[in-house]
Amino acid sequence: MKKVTIILPVKNASEWIQETLDSIAGQSYSNWELIAVDDHSVDDSINKLLAFQHLHPDQCSILRNRSAGIIPALQMALETATGELITRMDADDVMPRDRLLKMVNILADHECSIVTGKVEYFSESEISDGYQRYQEWINSRIELNDHFSHIYRECVIASPNWLARKQDLTDQQIFEELVYPEDYHITLKWYKKQFRIIPLQETTLHWREHPKRTSRNSAHYQQKAF
Repeated sequence: MKKVTIILPVKNASEWIQETLDSIAGQSYSNWELIAVDDHSVDDSINKLLAFQHLHPDQCSILRNRSAGIIPALQMALETATGELITRMDADDVMPRDRLLKMVNILADHECSIVTGKVEYFSESEISDGYQRYQEWINSRIELNDHFSHIYRECVIASPNWLARKQDLTDQQIFEELVYPEDYHITLKWYKKQFRIIPLQETTLHWREHPKRTSRNSAHYQQKAF
C-alpha cells in the first residue's frame, strides 16, 4: 500500500478546518500522512491542528510557513513529504470517505499522470449561478476527458482535487517558480510537460463556498492577475 502525502496549506481556517481534518481521518485508505503548513494564522487554526496531531502523532506534521502565501507553503510541504503519492487539500473543504482509495487505485503506471475527479459545491447559503455553472463545466471535463482542449478557458483541475506521484512533480519541477494564480499555473505546467490526466467519474471533492474564500478576497485571484 503506497503512502499518500496530503498537503494542506492553512490560513485562518478555524471555522471550517475541523470538518476537513475529520474527513482526512475518516478515509478508508489508511496509509496517509498529513503535512499542514500554517501560513501565519491569527485565529485558532493552529490549536485545532495540534489537537489533530495529538490524535494522529505518526501521521500528522505541522510546519510554519517560512515565507508567506500558498506557493511557499506548497513548496515547503512537498520538500517534507515522505509519501510516494501527493494530493492537495484546502482547509475549508471535505474529502469523500473513499477519495484516496479510489484515486490511488486508478492511478496508472504511465509516467507523469494526474488523477482528478468531480467536484460538488456546498455552502451554508445559496450557491450562486456562476459557481453552479463552473461545477457543471469542470465536471463535464471529467466526463469528456478533454481537459487540455479547454486549458486557456478556465482552470481545468480544481486545486484541492488531484493526486500524482511525488517523483513526477519533483522531476518536472511542477512546484518550482510558480506564480499566482498558482492553480492555473500548475495546470499549465502539467499541459506543457505533457502529463496525462486520468478522470475519475465520481465526486472526489466537496468544495466549500463562502465569502472568505481566498479566491474571492486575494489580489492574486483578481482579474488583473489572470
